[in-house]
Amino acid sequence: MSAAADALDRRNNLVWDAIEANNPKRALDLCNTRIKRGEKADSLDVLKCYTLSLLSSVAGIPQPDLPHYSECRTLAKALTSRKTPITDTHSLGILQRIYMSMRFDGTELSGAWERAVKAVPHDLKLAKQWFLCCVRFGDLRGAQKAAMGLQKVWVHDRDFYFWAISSTMILFSSLGDDQKDRPIFKTLAYRMAVKTREDAKLSPPPARSIQKPQEIHLLLQVIATCTPKPEDALKEQLAVLDSDDIGVNSKLAEGDWWSFVRKRLEILEELKDWTRIYDICRSLIKSSVEKLEGGLPGKGDDWKIWESLLQATEELGKGGEDKTTETKEIITSHIETVPLSRNALLARIRFEKAYKVQTDGDSTGVAAAVVQYLERFQTKDCCFPDLKAEVETLDTTSKKTILEALKANAEKLVKDGKPSTKSVIAETNYLKLRYLFTIANLQDKSESAEKQDEVSSAIEALDALSISDRPETAEERIAILQSFTKDALATYNAAVSLGPTELATDNHCGDDSAILAAMACIRLYHLSPAKFKSSLLKAITVLEDALSRSVHDYQILLLLTRLYLLLGAPTTAYKIYKRLSIKQIQNDTMSHYYFSRISSLHPGDSEISRELGLISKLYHNIQRQIPDMLVTAYEQSSYGQLEGFVQLGDRLNLSYWRAISRLERLRTIRFRNEPPVDLPKAPALEWDNRDFGIMYNFELSSQPSFEARFLRTGPLQGKGWTSVFDQLEIVSDALVSKDGKLDTSVSQNILTLLQDSTVASELTEAEKKHATAVAAIASVLAESTEDAVTKLITHLEEFTKREESTTGLPWERLHENVTDLQTLTFTKLLVDNKAFKGVKALRKQQTDLKQAATAAAKVVKERLQNKDVKFVDDETVKAALEGWAGEPVEGVKKLAQELRQAQREAGRFGVNGWKKGF
Repeated sequence: MSAAADALDRRNNLVWDAIEANNPKRALDLCNTRIKRGEKADSLDVLKCYTLSLLSSVAGIPQPDLPHYSECRTLAKALTSRKTPITDTHSLGILQRIYMSMRFDGTELSGAWERAVKAVPHDLKLAKQWFLCCVRFGDLRGAQKAAMGLQKVWVHDRDFYFWAISSTMILFSSLGDDQKDRPIFKTLAYRMAVKTREDAKLSPPPARSIQKPQEIHLLLQVIATCTPKPEDALKEQLAVLDSDDIGVNSKLAEGDWWSFVRKRLEILEELKDWTRIYDICRSLIKSSVEKLEGGLPGKGDDWKIWESLLQATEELGKGGEDKTTETKEIITSHIETVPLSRNALLARIRFEKAYKVQTDGDSTGVAAAVVQYLERFQTKDCCFPDLKAEVETLDTTSKKTILEALKANAEKLVKDGKPSTKSVIAETNYLKLRYLFTIANLQDKSESAEKQDEVSSAIEALDALSISDRPETAEERIAILQSFTKDALATYNAAVSLGPTELATDNHCGDDSAILAAMACIRLYHLSPAKFKSSLLKAITVLEDALSRSVHDYQILLLLTRLYLLLGAPTTAYKIYKRLSIKQIQNDTMSHYYFSRISSLHPGDSEISRELGLISKLYHNIQRQIPDMLVTAYEQSSYGQLEGFVQLGDRLNLSYWRAISRLERLRTIRFRNEPPVDLPKAPALEWDNRDFGIMYNFELSSQPSFEARFLRTGPLQGKGWTSVFDQLEIVSDALVSKDGKLDTSVSQNILTLLQDSTVASELTEAEKKHATAVAAIASVLAESTEDAVTKLITHLEEFTKREESTTGLPWERLHENVTDLQTLTFTKLLVDNKAFKGVKALRKQQTDLKQAATAAAKVVKERLQNKDVKFVDDETVKAALEGWAGEPVEGVKKLAQELRQAQREAGRFGVNGWKKGF
């Protein structure tokens, strides 16, 4: 290294030292001093640009309003558009960091890399970084161009050839039909991929032939996407998978054998080649009981194989080819050889259900097949999920046979009157199926359920195993639920008597019985809310007790989170929710369990506002991480993952929950009068990634889930809800803008949306009133007429006239009053709006509006702080303690006190968190 270069590095290191000392202003001064002295160096200009980027952002987020932002933008553009390009990879790498952190146009940077490569055409590091830079910035055209250049210049590096194939395929998929060069990329990707396939047939195969399982996946993707004859794509893919050199049974495919087997079956199903499917599945099942070299078990005993075999049997039967006898023999033979084959036992159940044929000499029918399964798997947690879909539509006699067998098997596992872990699990599986058969189809409500004097005699007369096809009376429904609750609690107590689990992180064997008891209690409340209010307290008590033994059981945590929200205790619900430790991308699928409608339940808490901010930041962070995932996939030759990563980006960018959580955060910020934030709106809503199936559901498949029926705070938020509240945010933005201008169509848009039955079905009554009031505010802002203000005053006067409901769950009262405060927040913004205040012709109406809003705010605050409205009173606690002998009585009382306190806190947060008071 020359002396001049050493001196330049020393001067640059002084700037880096200032940056690392978190003193970017000092670093900028050092750069400017050197420039004033006439020093010229690419690294100096890049360092100055990087320092300016640090001074133009706050907490890593670029701030265009800061004084150094425009200078940073101008300098960055000048550096990347120079005729004499920067060729130093270190300086270009720093520019890349600047463009990523400041969110500048990435095509400018990829252009700089391209010019650098043209200036130094044989620099491998430079050319490779050009390609990876384009991938990181989503410049698909640039990436394809860079990859083609790499594979042309460095022909001996086989990875570059596959980079070119995959980047060309991705570019083709991204282009619209109106792009003229789209067919060119389609043909290019297909021809290059087919060339690797043809080369694989040669001996020895050349370097650019297919040599890895991931390259087979890439070939299949290219054929599916880019084949010149789309109608033959499936046959072409099948030919690849059937081939000897790179097919399913080739040595090359061994590393990912199962995925290729499943892919071939999927293709054959689309081609409806049922004979071929049957032969393949029969062969695989036969090979699964054989031993391979070295004594390893063979392949084939997979549920996908059994499922395809049964489907092929059915489809061939429709065509006149009867395979039932052969299929029966395959299943029976496999069970005899491998008695603990779970898949074979399930296949027998489904086979019996479909064909109703005798499969052995001792018993017949689905019930017998289920009993055979139970003998081996009743003590496993997989029992109910395996059987639910197969048994829920059986006749009454079969259901009773299954329940009796379950009960008998469970009792056999109890030795000398002492339960064991296996006996508890078996009893719990019995309870799950009993719930499915006897409770899942009960009606939710009944007016005659108020007659309680006949209940006790009905309980005594009820046979726990009776399954009736006729509609039960109200008393029978109550008796069934109370009897079930009693038995579930008995099973839970038996589990508790076994003592704690070996590890604190393990779930206790009694957890599921506690959940079943809680679900029955919740159903009991919905049968008669006035009489069984205490059953919700019972449900929470048993769940809290179970949670003390299984501190990480997410099923209990989710159920408690929703129960506390329903009971108007969002603070306690949040403490439970935090124990789920939901992180990163999980928020897109899981955080809705707490944060749905949180802006109208608990917007006053700063912790909630902060958490919503983290969820919003998550989407930005993951969108930045996906390019790095793509780079890693290219570097590790994981071509089969590229399409998945691209789709992941789309799923998050167009996520329902991204749009909903954004609105929840904006509403919370406005409610708390926090500084506004710029949250980009999702371009569209296409992917609902929320996971509603993770919670236990013992309901019939033909009915809504338990979570949907009993545990939601209002209708499910979706496109309709977001469309309405997006319009309300337009009104909010206009209210805080300097000119206060708003198009007259906004008010009409809101009212039109509310008239749409699909949209209205996603809103609560309180949200509909809120949207109607904001539409009136929008009309006032857009028209500034006396009539518009009068209509708004009428809406506000309804707040004071409305009688507060004392029925229903507490969340409804909380939601209604906090939503009223949200409406008053909009009204306050209107009253303070300079454009509205400047209309001299409305002086009197402005005064009347302020008076009406002040009166309404006073009433709403009093309602939120009303201590006389109690859901959990002394009578509820007393009722909850009935029949709880041996249970933690003091714990119930303490829980009731904590719940009452949490409900009071919810009202306090609602008032104190409202920063827009008149």
